[in-house]
Amino acid sequence: MQRLFEAFTRVTQRDGLGIDLFIVRQGIRMLGRPIEVSSAACRGSRFSIFASRAE
Repeated sequence: MQRLFEAFTRVTQRDGLGIDLFIVRQGIRMLGRPIEVSSAACRGSRFSIFASRAE
């Protein structure tokens, strides 16, 4: 799963450079927030970004 977040990594044969999730992870890291990935075969993947609630 962690390989998904590496620059220029594509796990499917679709168009693109494979840099989208790398950019997202870098931004989330700069904000000091975690990102979680869960995946189910034939159902897809879920990416969760956790943030504090504003008061």
